[in-house]
Amino acid sequence: MITVVGLGILENQITLEGAEAVKAADKVFVKTALTPTYKYFENNGVAAESFDGVFETAENFDELDEKIIERLIKEGESKNVAFCVNGDGASDGTAAKLLERREGVRLVPGISVAAVARAFAPSTSGAEYAASDVVAKSDFSTDKRVPLTIREIDDKFMASEVKEKLADCYGYGETCYILKTKNGKIVSEKITVDDIDKGDGFDCSTAVILPPTDLLKSERYGFYDLLQIMDRLLAEDGCPWDRAQTHKSIRKSLIEEAYELCDAISEDDLENMVEETGDVMLQAVFHGKLGEKDGEFDVADTITGLCKKLISRHTHVFGDVKVSTGEEALKVWEQNKAVEKKTETASQKIDKIAKSLPSLSYAEKVLKYAAKDGFEWTQDDSYYDKVAEELNELRTASPEDAEMEAGDLLLSVLNPLRHLHINPEVALRVATQKFINRFKHVQAAMTRDGLKIDDPEVFDRYWDEAKKVYR
Repeated sequence: MITVVGLGILENQITLEGAEAVKAADKVFVKTALTPTYKYFENNGVAAESFDGVFETAENFDELDEKIIERLIKEGESKNVAFCVNGDGASDGTAAKLLERREGVRLVPGISVAAVARAFAPSTSGAEYAASDVVAKSDFSTDKRVPLTIREIDDKFMASEVKEKLADCYGYGETCYILKTKNGKIVSEKITVDDIDKGDGFDCSTAVILPPTDLLKSERYGFYDLLQIMDRLLAEDGCPWDRAQTHKSIRKSLIEEAYELCDAISEDDLENMVEETGDVMLQAVFHGKLGEKDGEFDVADTITGLCKKLISRHTHVFGDVKVSTGEEALKVWEQNKAVEKKTETASQKIDKIAKSLPSLSYAEKVLKYAAKDGFEWTQDDSYYDKVAEELNELRTASPEDAEMEAGDLLLSVLNPLRHLHINPEVALRVATQKFINRFKHVQAAMTRDGLKIDDPEVFDRYWDEAKKVYR
């Protein structure tokens, strides 16, 4: 039998039930003897073995947990074991894994860090994390509308890591409270996030509390803040324009913002990419919030669908499928997508292509699916022969048939581009921009020389010069 006992964070905060569990145990373990809670065992003559040595040898927290749990399970096979940890017991990472993995493990909860913190800092009920969990997350984020407690900041290095994670969410200037143990008592100090790693006295009882933030005064914002802002804009007393919008009325905005992001990417404009990515994100959230307002769907529905899709289509990451190249990974994605969409033939796949795509992109996808189903020229020259054939038909077409033949010509050009892995939208945009640059160059040069641009012979000479400048 293994009993997890929460010790609180000071020497005398163990509960009566916890003390009885320790007294009844054949073997007592503490996760660490380097915190004030260990004094309870010293003062009461209780022999307790710590895992501090394992802390020194383990390469990471996962290995630490495994080694501790392995020892506890082995001892618990023949003895009544008490495993004592700081805080309430359930929040400790090792204890939580132990409670999940083994029957015959019970919990005697203690006083949580958040409960203790409530006496020293305002509004402390909310989210609670161990410092090690915060540091381990590459993209730590939290809902800043509720208080946040970070516990077990046991040294200066950990404090610095926590500071950087919180600064990314809140900003360095955000007010917080740091709790440390001095002379057996909890001491609270009001500081900023930037001050978290300053000073000394860090141990497993050290915690940082961040109260709910003022939305309008925040230095940094996250996804939860965006949702809160949109809720405010769409409230009854919110923005009249935003409240009047529908999915169809803002459809054009999504297209425009996507193209503006594409422009920023093409121009390697990182500052603009940040802004335009935000604008595209706004459109997605706007649709989610409109759906929520009308009872259709909400942001959580869209994110749930997206996450399920990413997992189910990446079976080479989240499943047993093996791939070694990007091409193989893409093939797995397409196969999984076909199963989900229940599309088997090229015709079925073509029917599911978005009709709102730009014409070139739409046509490219149609030809791609047709080719995958066997509709493909077998020799490279055939692509160019087909282009020449369609060009000749356009030359000889009647006025009534010219538009149709022009479409056939454009469609035929896409096949060699697809074979060469050239994106037609990108290629045409680059060519158009090159034309713009050359035209502006010619116009400026001819205006400077007092010439008119409608003189073909002179224009050609200036155009040849522009081609040397803009290749």
